[in-house]
Amino acid sequence: MMQCIFVMEVACGEHGDYLQKLVIAVNAGRCKKFANLALDTAVSNRLIANDISKEASPLKPPEDVGGGGGGGIPAALPNGSAVKTPTTPATCTTSLLDSSEHLTPLEKNGFPTTGWQQFVILLKRSMYIILMDKTLTRMRLVSHFIIGCLIGLIYYDIGDNAAKVMSNAGCLFFCVMFMMFTAMMPTILTFPLEMSIFIREHLNYWYSLKAYYLAKTLADIPFQIILTTCYVVGVYFITSQPLDAQRFGMFLLSAVLIALVSQSYGLLVGAAFNIEGGVFLGPISTIPMVLFSGFFANLEDIPYYLKWLPYMSYLKYGFEASMVAIYGLNRGKLECKIDYCHFKYPKKFLDQMSMNGDMNTYLIDIGVLSGLFVFLRICAYFVLRIKLFQNR
Repeated sequence: MMQCIFVMEVACGEHGDYLQKLVIAVNAGRCKKFANLALDTAVSNRLIANDISKEASPLKPPEDVGGGGGGGIPAALPNGSAVKTPTTPATCTTSLLDSSEHLTPLEKNGFPTTGWQQFVILLKRSMYIILMDKTLTRMRLVSHFIIGCLIGLIYYDIGDNAAKVMSNAGCLFFCVMFMMFTAMMPTILTFPLEMSIFIREHLNYWYSLKAYYLAKTLADIPFQIILTTCYVVGVYFITSQPLDAQRFGMFLLSAVLIALVSQSYGLLVGAAFNIEGGVFLGPISTIPMVLFSGFFANLEDIPYYLKWLPYMSYLKYGFEASMVAIYGLNRGKLECKIDYCHFKYPKKFLDQMSMNGDMNTYLIDIGVLSGLFVFLRICAYFVLRIKLFQNR
């Protein structure tokens, strides 16, 4: 199947202009060689069934329909010769392609396969494309590793130091920013780069929009979760954050949700705009979210007519969840290595940041991030549907 997918990609121009080479290969008989190879393999595995045998019913000789009377049609010709019964062979063989019993009717939706089959095939193709795009995949992996090591070295061993609480908060905020940009920017280009190919294949009834969208959006989630986990594990332990399984799990969950929400936002921007518009508006639209995330300006310092804006920023919920995971839940007194530490008690620092350190606050933040993840995915689907309708 992967060979067929690769040929389709080359024919559609995803790997460059190789149409002339394809024409030369077809004229040289490469397609026939591939077909013969597949046929030999199928025969060897006994995948080709025998021809269909049908019993032929013998034709009955004409009978006297007149009820035996003189007015009926005689069973013999006027010259006295009897009607010859046509002889037919006992069996007849037909090809599988000529047998109407084995033709698969189209579904009601107009596609030759079910939605589930379309989704599975497209999901495999999407994951195969991600793995084959070694440049982007390696860049994402290397960037997470290098930036993780860099942040770990800059903020080395400050997680339990009361004198460097603000620096540690900056470390947490940078982690939120890094998760946002590394998840959002690659997905902005997902739909604009494939829009022409998708429209052509969809209008040819290859697959439905639902199957394509689910496959494209779900294919990258495992990779994003793995990359985020690798980054969090390195940064968390190098910076000496609290060695508590619950706190580590809470921090990891908040980081993963930030990445997934940012990924969903990138899909929405990419579905709504072209390449130029998406690349420009994606980062620009995140500036207000960063400003009202709670790190640069506390909620109490914002004018009353703008106090609703922080609640529109998903970075606010992600940063607050990270802070609660590290400094909340009645964490004990921090170690002070100098004469005086103003934020020796984590609760005092959270009060300074206008945050509550209880579990309810964390659960609300996680719930909002989960809801935004689903909401943005649904919005991206309908935007893509509208765009598809306009291009029909």
